[in-house]
Amino acid sequence: MPTPKAAARSYSFAQVVCVVNGVTLSDYGSDGGISFEPQSDEVESQLSADGLVNYSANHDRRMRATITVMAHSFAAQYLDARYRAQKRNLESDGSLGGETFFFFNPATGEKIASGNLVFVTIPSYSVEKSEGERDFVVELPYGRDGEQPGTLGVPPVRI
Repeated sequence: MPTPKAAARSYSFAQVVCVVNGVTLSDYGSDGGISFEPQSDEVESQLSADGLVNYSANHDRRMRATITVMAHSFAAQYLDARYRAQKRNLESDGSLGGETFFFFNPATGEKIASGNLVFVTIPSYSVEKSEGERDFVVELPYGRDGEQPGTLGVPPVRI
């Protein structure tokens, strides 16, 4: 009996969309560009004194995104300017500003949208023989609420 073969697939990172405060980013790092990580597990467990395990839902909706861009790109300059504006706001009146975030991967259909974005870590600068990259780490305070998981291997519904 012949072995079933998987259908041919294609992928293009150039089709991925990431928008910060209305500006579509591009010129990502040489090995990719955006990774997401929830800030905590969905469920927490505790062990009672008599050995029973209890589980509780975790209501932490935060998500962190690391955006990797080429060091001299427009995206690096733009994200650095947004970070500096946030820093000025924090120092002057304690506000974070009104940054927004949207991500869409047409290969999987995955979407993440957030009405708030907070710069958490700013990359260090270095001088190298080649251009190099910058990693901007941002937190989406309620990012998991705006998350729409995609389906691997299944063509997404076009928006």
